[in-house]
Amino acid sequence: MQVALLEIKYTASAAGIFSLSHAIYISVTFVSVLLLLYISRRISRAGFERLGIILATALTAAEAIKITTSIADREPIDNWIPLYFCGLFLPALWLLQAKSEKLRRAAYAYVTMGGIPAGLLFTLYPSTSLARYPATSPLSIHAAIFHGAMIYFGLIILRRGFFLPRQEDGRLYFWFVTAAAIPSAIINYLFGTNCMFLSDPFGLPLVTELCRDFPTLYAIGAWLMQAFLLFKISLTIYKATERRKTHAQPNNQKHL
Repeated sequence: MQVALLEIKYTASAAGIFSLSHAIYISVTFVSVLLLLYISRRISRAGFERLGIILATALTAAEAIKITTSIADREPIDNWIPLYFCGLFLPALWLLQAKSEKLRRAAYAYVTMGGIPAGLLFTLYPSTSLARYPATSPLSIHAAIFHGAMIYFGLIILRRGFFLPRQEDGRLYFWFVTAAAIPSAIINYLFGTNCMFLSDPFGLPLVTELCRDFPTLYAIGAWLMQAFLLFKISLTIYKATERRKTHAQPNNQKHL
């Protein structure tokens, strides 16, 4: 039996995944991120905090416009409700301004250990934008900017050393993600939605079969992947990268 690589359901006007439009989408996003990283390579802590407030305000306004427009156009609730893993970027940006150190560390842990890989994955597999809309649609453009901002902001935090993730941050990250997963599961049960991707893996065939046959098992696995495993994987990669950078430095330049 042959299984398709991806079981994606396209709308009639969709740009399509792995299309020319998608290649341009990826190129523009990655070039923009690299350019911004270069421009802000010496950004100060104060400058970074101002940037966080500006980004939070701009993306919140854009999200409000998106939700209002989608409701006015009678889009399905799945198309506009902000209860998705990437959607946690917005509350995380605001929590970076919190007085509580635990809340700030939870937000930093999400943005760096969750936001970077999630932004990269969405850019490579934009199942909720280019699979539904043309590349020039405001919703596709919004998705590109939003996920590009996730990648950039997480990388600049790590590059400038504004946050050094630790193993114990995994607990804060877990509860931050789980705080969104719990209401998502309830809404999915009541309205048949796919908040936090707990009901449908969006076209991944083997996982789709598991979801159809064992929906509860799939939902638990999707929750643990986002709330636990992703942090562990990202932290392992981060630590390995830092070790390589340290070993590459001359002995007299290594950090004590």
